[in-house]
Amino acid sequence: LSTANKKLNDQTKSVQIQNSELTNQNQALTDQAKQKPLQQETGSLYRRSTTITKSHPTASRLRHFQRKYEAYVKQIPAEFREFYHVETIENFPQSVESYTSQGCNIAESEEETISVLEQKVLCEWKFFSLSSDVRRQIPYVVPGAQHDDQDDISLVTQGSIDRLDRLLIHVRLWKGPISVALYTKSFSEIRKSFRFFAEHEKVLRRTTFHFFFEKVLVPHKDEFYPHNYLRNCALNYTNTEYIVNIDMDFMLTRGSYQGLRKLILNPTPSSDNHHNGTSQSLVRNALQNKTLLVLPAFEFSPEGDEREDIPQDWVPRNKTVMVKHVKELKTIEPFHIRRFADGHFPTNFQKWYANKTKVIYDIEYDEGFEPYVLAKREGLPWFYSGFRGYGFNKMTWFREVDEMYFQFAVLRDFFVFHIGEKSDDHKFSRPFLKSQRNAFDTYLESKVSLLVKEGRIPQAKVHVYEESEEEDHGEESEEAGDESEEAGDESEEVENESEEAGDDGKQDSEGAGSEKIQK
Repeated sequence: LSTANKKLNDQTKSVQIQNSELTNQNQALTDQAKQKPLQQETGSLYRRSTTITKSHPTASRLRHFQRKYEAYVKQIPAEFREFYHVETIENFPQSVESYTSQGCNIAESEEETISVLEQKVLCEWKFFSLSSDVRRQIPYVVPGAQHDDQDDISLVTQGSIDRLDRLLIHVRLWKGPISVALYTKSFSEIRKSFRFFAEHEKVLRRTTFHFFFEKVLVPHKDEFYPHNYLRNCALNYTNTEYIVNIDMDFMLTRGSYQGLRKLILNPTPSSDNHHNGTSQSLVRNALQNKTLLVLPAFEFSPEGDEREDIPQDWVPRNKTVMVKHVKELKTIEPFHIRRFADGHFPTNFQKWYANKTKVIYDIEYDEGFEPYVLAKREGLPWFYSGFRGYGFNKMTWFREVDEMYFQFAVLRDFFVFHIGEKSDDHKFSRPFLKSQRNAFDTYLESKVSLLVKEGRIPQAKVHVYEESEEEDHGEESEEAGDESEEAGDESEEVENESEEAGDDGKQDSEGAGSEKIQK
């Protein structure tokens, strides 16, 4: 008994020492959080004494998203379900007492300001860094104004802290709700994010931020940007019925939010109907019938890049200005028309320039197509999370929606425009991209078989996929780069041939596409 008591005393002393060390670590964390207190910098920014209770998602809303998650998981083959799973902190933010009981002290203030919220996020990062999880997500860390209108549209995007300057352009042009998944890899990035929130309080009032934590475990792999994990995070926690899924570097014009909502809400005369609708909005009817509405994508041409009188953050204010810059000034061209034409070729740009269609016109999907779209949120698949960095991450999502029998149409009067420098995303080696492509093919085959078995789709589509330098744009080989100038010179000739082929979207796209492949 004496020996047992001695061992117990030794263990007690050991625990006391560990507790003392943990207390010192917590105090250091608290001191670091106090180094630049944000209460004085931000004034009344995001004061949570009122805002959290009113606009932060309720437990019932989180249960709603959990039900949506469970419904979607049923569409994924069992062997791939764990692949999509990301640990989610659904009870954020907890009380100060709760964090203290878990060993993370928070400096309290009379009102729950952004500084207290920041400390809670830092506590969550601490818990995450000590866990075995590779990634975690915290939805609604900074909730924007709630938009529960069924007919509303959210801009859905994602980015890291170094891309948030582009977000300021989005909030200036898009006057509706925005859902942003913020990629976070360190303690310091959380601090920078909250300084950004503090500095731009007023303009961000319609923007909701979700934090996505990730550890860099494997050098030369995990540092590649996980586009699709972040796209899924921003998409899953969007409240509105309709979404525009877009990358941070692509801008819609001022007034696009109001214009698209008007198209959804306003009935269209029966003579201008689509998909056999009658009094219902032409655009709403298309969206309700599994149609993705394409926003044609453009960027500066080499000539436009050299123009010093055009700011890098400039966006054409409307379609008239856009067409003038394309046709007359030659300073703008379809996105990646020289580097990877298949990515946006099915849009049928000549028909869009002509402006002689209804508010939308039908097109056919083709392998490699990766546009930006307006879509109904319900029923969309998740993005396949196996691809990181540059290559195939968005293209495979459109292949999946095609297999799920979604249709495509183009919005006649709207577009997106790429700003800033060309993408410098890290690229995986060709063997790795090929292995991921093969893994995706296996996943998609299993999913399609499951959907056919359950009667969700009539049958599997037959796709013949051939490797080519154009389709392997994730690697952007040197040969493809050497041929880009020749491809650019021929692009106008190809588009002219597509216009001569007639007004029928399908025939134009297929005819011009065949000519492009031959060249």
